[in-house]
Amino acid sequence: MKFVVCGTVAAVLASAVLADYSPNLEIPYAYDLDCTSCIRGGFDYCINGTVTGTTPLGTNWECNKLSQEPEIVWPKPDGTQSGYICSNAMKDQMAAIISGCRPVKNNIQQGYTCGNYMVDLTSEAFPQRQIKNMTVNQTCTYRAYTTCGYPAAAVSINNEIIMEDFDIVYASADISLDSDLGSDYLLNDTTSWNGNFNTDDSTYNKQISAGFHNDAVDESFLTTCKGTPKNLWISVTRVKETRAKVEEQFLTATPRQLEGTKTYAIELQFANIQGGQTNAKILSTAAFALMALLSIFTF
Repeated sequence: MKFVVCGTVAAVLASAVLADYSPNLEIPYAYDLDCTSCIRGGFDYCINGTVTGTTPLGTNWECNKLSQEPEIVWPKPDGTQSGYICSNAMKDQMAAIISGCRPVKNNIQQGYTCGNYMVDLTSEAFPQRQIKNMTVNQTCTYRAYTTCGYPAAAVSINNEIIMEDFDIVYASADISLDSDLGSDYLLNDTTSWNGNFNTDDSTYNKQISAGFHNDAVDESFLTTCKGTPKNLWISVTRVKETRAKVEEQFLTATPRQLEGTKTYAIELQFANIQGGQTNAKILSTAAFALMALLSIFTF
């Protein structure tokens, strides 16, 4: 078992490499790529259709290798002309993922489970999301919201075989709970801080924290929850399947050894922190220690 907290409080998040989104070049192009995989691969995800009343575009979709020109053709409200909107029309990549891929509705998919999209840190004590049975080209996206400081997340991968299998993209912005990033195709929505990375053996003991580059909030906000609304979006995509190849060989030799074993491909633990480069105080150190404790029950 290895405990991974992805992001970094000192070196990684301060790096220019993570200062803005960059495409994941390990994602090969295919016209039927999943929405987030298409966007993270640097391609243009387009939703086609017509509008009936207030129903948005969405009758069919495709992943385009090249950017479309124009990026948007609005359909006529009476349905006499179809149209499309593409992800590259959005100014912010996470806004494109939220508005186009609709994780608030699509986080539960056949064959694998993401859990709820919304992570409310004002009402949940150290909430956790566990992703299992995720295969290549599948994604889980989450929004951690709080008024109790800054939202932070720790990521645990319980099997070193799959350490390099995941792409993680993240972003933060200060918006209220009753709105969301890029909702209703708000093309100009942007985030205040964002980045991405591939999980690998170098991402041990690190965290994704929306507050690292910002001033520390008043310590009282950690308990009174009277601070400014803050958000952390995290999207996890499996870009390769190392484990499947190794497991196939392993199970052929020892088919009974894994019977009854319950494992998750990846786990996320969320918590409130005070923020600030020199004072990234976590509400409770048990928040991230709990992840390590839970992980000992898996291989």
